[in-house]
Amino acid sequence: MEITSVFGLPAHPFLVHLPLVLIPLAAMVAIVAVVWTRARRPLSLVVAGMAIVGALSAILAAGSGEALEENLGEETALIEDHAELGEGLRFFAILFAIAAIAFAIHHWPDRLRIGPGSGLGRLVRAKAVFAVTAAAMVLTAGLATVWTVQTGHSGAKAVWQEEWDQRQSDGGTDDDESRAQVLPAVASAPGTRR
Repeated sequence: MEITSVFGLPAHPFLVHLPLVLIPLAAMVAIVAVVWTRARRPLSLVVAGMAIVGALSAILAAGSGEALEENLGEETALIEDHAELGEGLRFFAILFAIAAIAFAIHHWPDRLRIGPGSGLGRLVRAKAVFAVTAAAMVLTAGLATVWTVQTGHSGAKAVWQEEWDQRQSDGGTDDDESRAQVLPAVASAPGTRR
C-alpha cells in the first residue's frame, strides 16, 4: 500500500509520525493492561485498537518510504539502513497487533459469542492463554517500540546527518544561532529567540 504525496509534498514525512507516537504509547498501555487487573478488560480493547492503527500506519509509512526512495533515485547507506529498519518495523507492528487482538479475544469471548462449552471457548478462557497472550503482547510491543525508535533515528540521520556535519565543520555550535541556520522557518516563527 503506497501513498506517494500529501498536499503536493512527499507523504513519508507526514505518515511516519503516527507510528512513531502510537506504537510506543500502545506498548505502555499494553503493560498497564497486563498489570492492572481491574482495568484489564477495557484496556485490552484500547491496546488492540491502538496496535491495529499503529500497524496500519507503519504499513503506510513503509509504503510511502519505498515510493519516496524510488522518486529520489539515490541509494545512500543511511537510506538503505532506514529502509531495512522500516521493513522490520512493519513486521513487528503487525505481530504486536495480532498479539493485542489475541489478548483482547481472551478478555471478551462472551461478546464474540464464543460459548464457554465449546472447545474454542474453553481454550480462549484458559488461564494459560492469558499468560501466553500477555507475554506475546508485551514482547511484541517491546520489539515494535525498539524498531520504531531505531527506524526513526536512522531516518533522521538519513535526512540531517550530512547537513549537520557540514554545519559543524564550518564552525557551527549547538546554540540558538546555529539552530537558526539549520531550521530557518522555526527560528523566524513568532515568539522564538534569535
